Amino acid sequence: MKKLMIKNHQGSQKTMMIALLGVAIILVIVVSIDLFKKPTVTAPVVNNTTEQQSSSDDMQAEVTPEAPLVSPEDQFRAEVPADIVVPGTDTQLSEEQKKEIAIPVVVVPAAPGSSSSFRNFKITAENNTFTPTKVIANVGDTVHIDFTAVDKDYDIAFPSYNMKGSAIQGQTRIIEFKARKEGSFSYYCPSCGGPETGPMGQIIIVAKD
Repeated sequence: MKKLMIKNHQGSQKTMMIALLGVAIILVIVVSIDLFKKPTVTAPVVNNTTEQQSSSDDMQAEVTPEAPLVSPEDQFRAEVPADIVVPGTDTQLSEEQKKEIAIPVVVVPAAPGSSSSFRNFKITAENNTFTPTKVIANVGDTVHIDFTAVDKDYDIAFPSYNMKGSAIQGQTRIIEFKARKEGSFSYYCPSCGGPETGPMGQIIIVAKD
């Protein structure tokens, strides 16, 4: 009897071990199947050349080399009049001359040690007239214009420099650019009838001797 009980006990242990082994094998098979079913995730392939090119294009879109502003066939450009004088803050003019020629309110070096100047002018628009009508500066100067609309809204356009500004009645707008090309460049008010019927003026840029 004792021997029979021992045999039965050993048989039960053996059966249990076989059962546990079977469960373990089933678990391994299930896990393996589940892993094979999952999609393989791979790191995206980055084309460094394309990415660098896109960054370069973005930079070029924000910072572009300055293209020539004036073409030989520019209808708004004329030759600089003979014997033209670039006025300073202390230039003396008659009241009639002041209606035509802008006297700069500020003339200072554009940068420390620079031979070019920063010139600040004031232009008003009133009764469909620009006053004064002529702004004169040297090539290389920074031209700063305070443009004021007095009795109504006005536009001011500089086609040769691809610039246009607007001011509502009583408002002063700032127009600033670097004079990079010699010539007499017309400006006008598009909303007042354009260059054919509206007020016009000239920005005269003189080459340095």
